[in-house]
Amino acid sequence: MIHEEDFMAAYLLNLFYQMKQQASVLRISKKEMVVARSTLVHLRHSARAQSRPVMLWKN
Repeated sequence: MIHEEDFMAAYLLNLFYQMKQQASVLRISKKEMVVARSTLVHLRHSARAQSRPVMLWKN
């Protein structure tokens, strides 16, 4: 039979592990967002430099 303390300890460890994994995923996605944004800005600037009307960017 599992003691309640052991169950709580296992539950908290599992929760902590999931939070740690989520944090690393968030860190990766944040980095990717920065890369994607800089790529978009670069594409926007190059499109403007070619003086071609770009209808995609409306902001």
